[in-house]
Amino acid sequence: MQPKKFEADILCVSATAKGITFIKQLLPDEAVRSLTVAACAADAAQKMRQQKFDICLINAPLPDGSAAALAKQAAGDYDAAVLLFVKSDAYDEAAAATEDYGVFVVEKPNSERHFKQALALVFAAKRRTSAEGKKISDLEAKLGEMKIVNRAKLVLIQYLKMDESTAHHYIEKQAMDRRITRREVAESIISTYEYGFEWK
Repeated sequence: MQPKKFEADILCVSATAKGITFIKQLLPDEAVRSLTVAACAADAAQKMRQQKFDICLINAPLPDGSAAALAKQAAGDYDAAVLLFVKSDAYDEAAAATEDYGVFVVEKPNSERHFKQALALVFAAKRRTSAEGKKISDLEAKLGEMKIVNRAKLVLIQYLKMDESTAHHYIEKQAMDRRITRREVAESIISTYEYGFEWK
């Protein structure tokens, strides 16, 4: 089975139009869902508060603040995969400051091939963490449904004097007959027999 194509919402931060243009040229069109541009750290921080970005590309230096600090904020607070471009003389300091946040740091100038390789690593890292995040979300949803279904079974046992097996079968059959989810059946049972009950 072919894996689903990964598309990313990308924030590109650069004080210069030349930097923006260069970074845009590196991006594979088919992997970009949306591209947002910011010219400084404050603008980038505001945009991250307004929208969730998968990947943040930062071209240092920035006129109003530390590019490394912005990289840490993007990776730590907003869970973005971050690629930070820095001048050669700033590489060691930037790498040391951001390594605990999983930020990819690349020195410039460098070859286009090297930049594309670094960008490919960033996309691969985000694709993997996104897949893991989806698995966790799916598990949490299943656990939430299981809790509600079990609560509904207890309600049926308490109010209709069913045993556990009969309550289970009742919920399954209702879901099938009404073509709704077991969770919806369970929520309906709970609201019917325990009016005002709020599931947490």
